Formats: sequence, structure tokens, C-alpha cells
Amino acid sequence: MIIKALLLASFVVAAFSAQCAEVRYVNDGRIKISGPIKEGDLERLERLNPPMGTTISLHSNGGDFQVGLGLAEYFSNNMLETVVDDGEQCLSACAIAFLGGASAGDEDGQISPGRSIGESSRLGFHAPYINAPEAQYSKKFVEGAYDRAVKTVVNVAQYADVFKLDAVVITELMRAVREQLEYVDTAGELGRYKIALRKVKMPSVLTKTMAASFCANGWDWTHNAAKDPNWASMDAFSQSIAIMNSSHWNEEDATVWLSYEDKWVTAVPILEGNEGTYVYCLIERGNPDEGRYVSCNGFVRLGDLAEAVGWAKGNNSTEYPCEIPFVVDPEGKNDNFSDRYAYALVPPSTPIDQVRPKLDQLVATERPIPGPK
Repeated sequence: MIIKALLLASFVVAAFSAQCAEVRYVNDGRIKISGPIKEGDLERLERLNPPMGTTISLHSNGGDFQVGLGLAEYFSNNMLETVVDDGEQCLSACAIAFLGGASAGDEDGQISPGRSIGESSRLGFHAPYINAPEAQYSKKFVEGAYDRAVKTVVNVAQYADVFKLDAVVITELMRAVREQLEYVDTAGELGRYKIALRKVKMPSVLTKTMAASFCANGWDWTHNAAKDPNWASMDAFSQSIAIMNSSHWNEEDATVWLSYEDKWVTAVPILEGNEGTYVYCLIERGNPDEGRYVSCNGFVRLGDLAEAVGWAKGNNSTEYPCEIPFVVDPEGKNDNFSDRYAYALVPPSTPIDQVRPKLDQLVATERPIPGPK
């Protein structure tokens, strides 16, 4: 959401302040970067030589975009996770650096996003600009500053691989200008930019609204309007709830237990298709030794709920992918990164600080969908 804000730091031409960020180890083994992002910060971090898997805690109002990009690349290349702690903020060039957070991914060794914020953290983006005091400047100075700003915008778009985001999605974060910030402040935005939410655990049950939210978030994060303008007017969550209400969808008829794999699959309609069809989302749940999990298996266009459940029973492949992380509950054995995606189970518009209360409300007021104990 774009919000007017008074910015406390310059973001492209930052030669008017000599103060640099403080870069140091803190008591919990993490590295803390706080203060203006300026030239020399990356070199100070390199001298600390953090091992792979180190968490970098960021707290800054911004600074030099090019330095922020350099930090992001260093974080990604060295698989350093980034975090903005509760009560702290990371704006502008700091937010660009934050997007470089990375962790070891799947069993094939792929690098995945490793960045998270707290319920009261503030993460804000905007396009780079020149912040110079009132004065007369030479033609050479102005042209140089302009060239630097253009280069920065181009570089941000080219860092898609570093950020693990599509270039078109990155441009969304660069819409705000000057005294505006694009804050990441809803559950839907967290997922779109692949940011985890700390200390919010998976609920004990899955309910109707959680299922509609999970599928709507999965659809938006995979097929959102930034990637395909054809989806621009689609509100998958509202449509899903409306379809379930009008078709008398119920938890028992929509769910099947696949005994041969000991997993449960629930068919959830999210969009109206052509010629009397619906786009169904297939939610899979299980409870293996690693802990309970919820995953989005993908989307398929079918005629009615009975057909969708039959499709699930046959363990058939889906028509459209669903790029949403597993939501797991490691049963307190470790701080598994994936359990920080529990916000996928609330409506996309839910404010970040309301995710936990919303999950508690749904558990208390809605019927649980049959599933693993």
C-alpha cells in the first residue's frame, strides 16, 4: 500500500552526510546493520566474513541505492538470511538490500528467498531520486546524478535473479516516488514478494475461510496481474467465498482421504470458468513424522464439486501451477522457515499485525475441514 511519509534519508545522491551504517555482530550470533546505507558498508560486512546461514538484521531509513543493491547481491551469493525485527524499520535502499536475503532451498540445493519480518516491522520501498540541498549545481553534476538514477532503476529490474522475483513484480515496489513509500503491510503482499512472517504458527485446523484464503493467495502469487493483465480484475478470495456459499459447498463433501498415501485433499472453487465450469484449487494435508503440513497442489478447471473430488481421488495432475510454500508445523522441534508462511491462510487484505488474531478467530468460529489429527 502506498502511504505518504516523511523520509529521513537521501536515497541516490547521498554525499551530504558522512555517517555510515553500523555493521557488527550482536549477542545472538546475528549481524546487525543499522543507520544510513552508504559506501563502505559492504566492505565492513565482508571483513566480518559471515558464514553461510548467518542472519542479517536490518534497521535503516535508507541511503544509497547502489550500495543497497551490492548488499543484496552479497546476501544472495552467500546465502545470508535477512530480517527486520519487530518494532524496527527498513526503508528504501535498506529494503532493496533486504530482498537479497537467501537460504538453502530444496534438496537439489537451489537457493530460495530467506527474508522475514515481524508483526510490527515496517518495510517500505520507493523509486530512487536525487535529494540535494537548495543550491546551484553544474551541468556535469546534474547530468551525473541523473545518469546514476537511471542506472539504479535499470539495475533494480535486472536483479530479478538476486531477489528471486519476476522483474514485473519488482516494478510494483518502485511505483512510489519522493515523499511516498510503498509499504509491504498485508498478508497478500508478503506472499507476492516472498517474505516470511515470524512467530505466527500454523493453526491446529483448516477452515472454510482459511481454505479460500490459501487458494486465493496461491492463485494471486502465481498468476497475479503484474504477470498477466488478464487477471487484473479478479478477486479470487471474494469469488471463492461467493461460489462456495451459492453452491452449498460443504467441508465433508469437498474432502477425500487418500489412504494409500495417508493424505487428505480438499477441492475449493475459486473462480468461475467458461461454459459452466469452475477453477478448483486442490489443497493437500498430511501429518508425517516431520509435522503437519498444508500445500497447494495447483488448479484445474472442472464442472462441479463431485468432478473435482473425483479428480483428487485419481491423484491427477493439475492444469495450472500454484507457487505457494508448504505451511508446516514442525511441532516445536526447530524454527523451520516454512512455518512462517501461515499468513497464507488468511484473506489477502489482512494487515500483517492482524494475521495472528484472524487465525485465532477462524479457529474459534468456523467448522474444521476433515483432515489429519
